[in-house]
Formats: sequence, structure tokens, C-alpha cells
Amino acid sequence: MLNIYFNIEDDSWLQYDKNIEKGLSEFLCQISEKIEIKNILDQNINVEISILLTGDNQIKQLNKDYRNKDKATNILAFPLYGLDLRQNCNLDQYLFDNNLILGDLILSLEYIKNEAKIQGKKIDHHLKHLLLHGLLHLIGYDHIADDDRDDMEKLEIRILNDFTINNPYLSPLHN
Repeated sequence: MLNIYFNIEDDSWLQYDKNIEKGLSEFLCQISEKIEIKNILDQNINVEISILLTGDNQIKQLNKDYRNKDKATNILAFPLYGLDLRQNCNLDQYLFDNNLILGDLILSLEYIKNEAKIQGKKIDHHLKHLLLHGLLHLIGYDHIADDDRDDMEKLEIRILNDFTINNPYLSPLHN
């Protein structure tokens, strides 16, 4: 089972969607079936993710404190163990009472809305892309090396296509 724990620090999230927790949870459960988390769930291991929904001020502070970047951003992903679920690894050492805690995702609606507008994207589609992107970071994907970035982007594009969300990397204003 995928357990998602929300902390809504910025009320604008509820103004955007009063059922934001339900919508994001459903999407995360759906995409989890399409990535390596499925293999863990098939073993009847509970997977846990924590999500903080906030605004630019708080995400800027967290970005500064933990990444030495003094600016707001759309999403931060903090994997708990630095696992790479693409590799066959022994999960037993990471389990607590049959639970695997992947880590935390932090999102700024303020930043996401502005970014979506600038890039000409639907906010909901951009938000879903960022959730998928963040979840992939929690399970070991990154985009530091070109090959890794290409693999991650191809997977994101394929999964988002299943939800009729356009390739987020085709936006002429995407950076």
C-alpha cells in the first residue's frame, strides 16, 4: 500500500483545490503502478511518502538551508535513504515494521502556477509532472548525467502520455 502523508502549510493549496490531498494521492498511486514502486507494493510492503504543500517563502528557505540555493523553486525531493530502486537491493535493512519510507516532497503552488503560466502549461498538468519527477527522485532517478537525464525524461514523457498530458519538455519556454 502507498501511504501519503500531507502537511498543508499554505492555504492557497486548498483554494486551488479543496480536495488536493485526494487528487494528488490518487495520481501518485496510479503512477506508482508504472514505476519500480510497483515491485515493492507487490511484495506487500507499505511505502510511505511525506508531502509538504507550501509557498515560495518556505520552499526558498528550505532550498537555501539544504541545497545552498537562495531562491524559490517548484519542488524539492529529499530521499530518506538514497535508495536506487532500479537496482536489485536488499530492502530489509530499510524496512521498519514492513514499511519503507521513501522521503519527502515539498511543493510551492505559487511557484508552480507562475511557472506553468510562463511555460504555457495547464497548472494541473505541470503539477502532475512535478509530482512524478519528484517521486522518481525519491526512488533513485536523477538528471545530473546526460544519459540519466534522458532516461528520466523518456520515462516521464511515457507515463504522462498515459494521462493525456503533453510532453512537458516540448514547451518552447521550458528551462
